[in-house]
Amino acid sequence: MKFRHGAGPWGFPLVDGANQSGSVLLTKDWDFVPTRGDPMQIVGVNKVNPNGLSFPDTGLPCTFLVTGVDLRRVWGSCGSFALSIYPALIPLGHYMNVSNLPANGAAILMPDVSA
Repeated sequence: MKFRHGAGPWGFPLVDGANQSGSVLLTKDWDFVPTRGDPMQIVGVNKVNPNGLSFPDTGLPCTFLVTGVDLRRVWGSCGSFALSIYPALIPLGHYMNVSNLPANGAAILMPDVSA
């Protein structure tokens, strides 16, 4: 499956706020609400290799699943809301699964439905 920014009906969604960790991600600039089960990637957030003590960056993007959309947590302009995601963003410790936390304004990549 290919992912790209601006794919399909979703528009050009972005992360809204730097260094977010855990299973809720604040986002903005959506044209269409993603649904439960939609896969997504965040530019600059890669998988890590869990084998060994250093958890090296694999260079491969981490794919997350949307597990919920909290439309009650809308702020600012239309198209800004909180996404529940799986797996959670864990940048440190024994359960580390991502190389970096997302930057403010990082592009959210959605499946390329045109391919």
